[in-house]
Parts: sequence; structure tokens; C-alpha cells
Amino acid sequence: CEEARCEEARCEEARCEETSCEETNCEETNCEKAGGEEAGCEETVSEKCGSEEARSGEKGRRQESTLKFIIVAVGHRAPDWVTSGFAEYARRMPPEARVELVEVKPEPRDTGKTPAQMMAAEAKRILAAVPAGATLVALDERGCDLDTRAMAGLIVAWQRAGADVALAVGGADGLHADLKARATTLLRVSSLTLPHMLVRVVLAEALYRAVSLNRGHPYHRE
Repeated sequence: CEEARCEEARCEEARCEETSCEETNCEETNCEKAGGEEAGCEETVSEKCGSEEARSGEKGRRQESTLKFIIVAVGHRAPDWVTSGFAEYARRMPPEARVELVEVKPEPRDTGKTPAQMMAAEAKRILAAVPAGATLVALDERGCDLDTRAMAGLIVAWQRAGADVALAVGGADGLHADLKARATTLLRVSSLTLPHMLVRVVLAEALYRAVSLNRGHPYHRE
């Protein structure tokens, strides 16, 4: 009898261990499923102009990771008002989200080349100026039309990715199709037609506004 009770106790202990293992397996399976869903959401950022967080933004959210925006723009010898306007918003950016401008020499318009050939030549210069490992974003009139809160959320996603962001701004004819195809995201800054020199100022202000929203700064009002 004593031996039978011992065997019964051992069986009960085995069943408890089996139950614990099943619960652990369930938790691991749920975690794997959640991880897969999260990865799937992240993969759609470029396809849908950002995840749900990128579309809605998170007011007052502070990010510890640093991020640098490199605006690679076709055109040099900008007017003083363009230079000072860009410098003003670049100066306001916080240390964890700096912005810098890299000017690319435009292709001469008196060489007899077609617009496609000129854009192709400028595209090579733009890509050469993009730092290795940076996320490439191309500005295009058919790109994602984001409001400030959505831009703020997209910046959060970029910060989490841990790579700097290069934003390509074309010249008078825009960006070549091959460059846009290589970009992670196509972004539209306005439905209006803007001088390409002015775009760098508008973009710098938009980045500053979105970063301010994430930091809880009262600059942005709705």
C-alpha cells in the first residue's frame, strides 16, 4: 500500500510538470505570434506611409535614441533667405534629432540632354551623398501625404530602427524613377507646386514641428 501511494504521488507530480510545460509552451507560442504580427506591421511602414503609430503619432513621447536627418538636395548657391530659413530650423532641432543639408550640384540645362538624362545624372550624385546604412526617403508629389502627427509617429519608427534618414530633394525636374524605386518611402511635403529651393526650408520646418510634438513642446497647435 505504501508503495502504491508513492507511485501515485510520483504520477501526480509528473502530471503537474506536464501541465507547467504546456502552459509555458502556450506562452511561448503567443509571444511568437505577437512577435510575428509586430514584425508584419513594421514591414508595412513604407508601403502604407507608416504603421498605425506613425499615422496617429504620440504626443509628448520622448525618445532616447539619437537620429540624424540628412537632407540631400539638388541645387547650390541658394538665395540668402533660403539659407537663413533652413539654418533657423536646423538650429532649433534638439541634440537627439539633428538635421543637416548636403547640396548636390545640378546638371547643366544647356547640354542638350533630356530631362530623364539630367535626372539620372543628379540621381547618381544624390546616392553618392547618402551615408552608408541610412534610410532613403524620396520627396515626390505622388508620395505619402502625412500630417504633422503622422510625421511625428514616422519619426518614432525611424528612431526605433536606429539608422539615420536621408531625404532626397530633386531639382527643377524632380527625382529620377530609379532613385525613387530604391527609396524606402516616398514623401510629399505639399500638394502645391513649390520652388525646389524652398522645399528644403519647408521640410526642415516640418521635421522640427514633428520632433517638437514628440517632445511635448508647445510649438505645434491643432
